[in-house]
Amino acid sequence: MNLLQLEYFQEVAKAQSITKAAKKLKISQSALSIMMNKLESSIGYPLLNRQGRTIRITRYGEVVLYYSYILLNEMKDIQQEFIELQGLEQKYTLVLGVTDNNYYGDWLLKLMEQYPDMHLNVLQMSREDIYRNLLIGNLDFGISNQIEYHDQLSSQLLFSQPYQLLIRYNHPLASKGTITVEELMQEPIISLPPSHKERMIDNLSCDMHFRPNIVFEGNSDIMSEMFHAGVGSILTCAHNRKQWMIKAPEEYALLDVIGSNARYEMYLLWSSHRFLPKQARIFKEFVFDYYHI
Repeated sequence: MNLLQLEYFQEVAKAQSITKAAKKLKISQSALSIMMNKLESSIGYPLLNRQGRTIRITRYGEVVLYYSYILLNEMKDIQQEFIELQGLEQKYTLVLGVTDNNYYGDWLLKLMEQYPDMHLNVLQMSREDIYRNLLIGNLDFGISNQIEYHDQLSSQLLFSQPYQLLIRYNHPLASKGTITVEELMQEPIISLPPSHKERMIDNLSCDMHFRPNIVFEGNSDIMSEMFHAGVGSILTCAHNRKQWMIKAPEEYALLDVIGSNARYEMYLLWSSHRFLPKQARIFKEFVFDYYHI
């Protein structure tokens, strides 16, 4: 087994086809097939399940694929650290995984203005995918809420905010300033679809043990239209509410939720064992400074 075999194995796994992978790698199909056969022989277990022209990765192959990313990315880390030890500069694209676009919108432009030479690739993905891609080295950082402890990942809390209910100025509760769980149970709620794993209403209702009265689920643009049409209210927090408040501030009212200790928290995550190149260290310092950490 060698690193080139692992690199080519990754391409076969992505393409699920020897033919397509060989075309991308610009080698012959027969040469790639021979290389994959040698890799399987050296491992001693079947890695590929060939079904006609389609390739499926076996469970053994999934294990090899997982560790291949770690090995190849660690080799990149070694090369990057050697370059920095020589005092040389190298173009580096920082890859950031986020569970919600609202997590970085307020400081992204400031970052790019302050560091115009920074190359940044932002990917939206689930919290579980962020964990996995950080561990195998496909991400430099992740930004997520409600993190789980992992001994190979480091994390830093960026902020913690209470949940609030955003309503229109003419809502019957607008002058109260607070809302109880009993009132919240009856309140028609506009929300993201249930497939979205970071729904605030799910987090709060789980903490307060009630079933929310969700009257509409959709994407954020349609949610905003429904909210301003008076269909229902939106559960939010200080960091998130600006995307819904598109009119003058006096058009809205915010209600603090009584009886819950749940808070909306955002964390920056990175791999504990990977080398952070210069651009990654700059990014990390910028985010910490922005949130006064």
